[in-house]
Amino acid sequence: MYNANGTNGIVKFQEMSPMKVKTSDGVKALESIKVPTLDEAGKEAAKGFVGLGSMDGSYNLFNVPQKVQDSGLAFLVGELEKRDTTLYEPLTTFYWQRDMPLRSGGGAVDFISFLNINWGTTEANLGYIDGNTDALDTVSVDIDKTIGKVRVWAKNLKIGFTDMQRANQVGRSLEEMLSNGIVKQYNKELDRVTMEGWSELNIPGLYNNTNVQTATVPNGAGGSPLWSNKTPDEILQDVNELLVSVWTTSEFDIDGMPNRLLLPPAVYGDIATRKVSDAGNISILEYLLKNNIAINQGVTLEIYPNRYGIGAGAGATDRMVAYRYDDGKIRFHLPIPLTRAFTSLDAGKFAYMTPYYAYISHDEFVYEETVGYRDGI
Repeated sequence: MYNANGTNGIVKFQEMSPMKVKTSDGVKALESIKVPTLDEAGKEAAKGFVGLGSMDGSYNLFNVPQKVQDSGLAFLVGELEKRDTTLYEPLTTFYWQRDMPLRSGGGAVDFISFLNINWGTTEANLGYIDGNTDALDTVSVDIDKTIGKVRVWAKNLKIGFTDMQRANQVGRSLEEMLSNGIVKQYNKELDRVTMEGWSELNIPGLYNNTNVQTATVPNGAGGSPLWSNKTPDEILQDVNELLVSVWTTSEFDIDGMPNRLLLPPAVYGDIATRKVSDAGNISILEYLLKNNIAINQGVTLEIYPNRYGIGAGAGATDRMVAYRYDDGKIRFHLPIPLTRAFTSLDAGKFAYMTPYYAYISHDEFVYEETVGYRDGI
């Protein structure tokens, strides 16, 4: 007998003692039987043969090897298994669709742009004339174009031909699983661009524009700037101070009054659950929504959590952002959303290749004065 390694051995037979069994007629002895056994060389040669195994130190053809026992057990476990066929994807959330006004379309362009206009006068007489004045004030206009960058984002979806066959065999769509992964990566990149910008190109996002007014909230009566250590009135004062400051830099134009406030999730959770007082029946969040300066001016303020505020402030402190959610004030350009290009068979790689692409721009701060930061909350 030879195994796969070429080792040979000898099969011998030995006689086993007669077995005794109890029947209705009494105890009877069965005839003796001969069982094949192996010498040492035979044991080595028997490795890898199904039906050969070890039990009490001897080898015979009636024992089952451990590998066969294990695989049989795995088969039984699979048969007795209650399987949930749902594929659970990683938990995540995206903010750009909710927190950034979007302007989509434009095609395969390299740049985005918008025009700023400003007026000036040549005289300082405020436009008034009298009987002895023949010089009229002249109004001039200055038009400036602001240009932004557009980049192409692309990912390749590769499906091996044999992998696809195996997936189809078990009723799974490998293409669907991989394309879902590309969509997730695409949304993560849009989150990064809208909230943090392209640091590699020195282009800011919503949370880190150095041209936006920035300050640290003052300490409360408890000696700390943290909202967790402040009273509801002190928190409201911080919010109103930021809103009024942005409104002021917007020349008190009501269209410059912020209507969106973003907070780090832990801060948002604290004010959403902490009551105004032990006797009160509303949370600090409700208190802020009903008593801020914006609603006093007819502007509805919305407050949402956003994880990009965690550590975004000076000294890695938490930052809140107030801004005017309006695509005429701030917006994100997406000239071509995520698109499937084509599918081709690469014979060399024995796989189907499907590239996905998108033309992505960045945040366009049309009016930077309508955005404000406050750190240390």
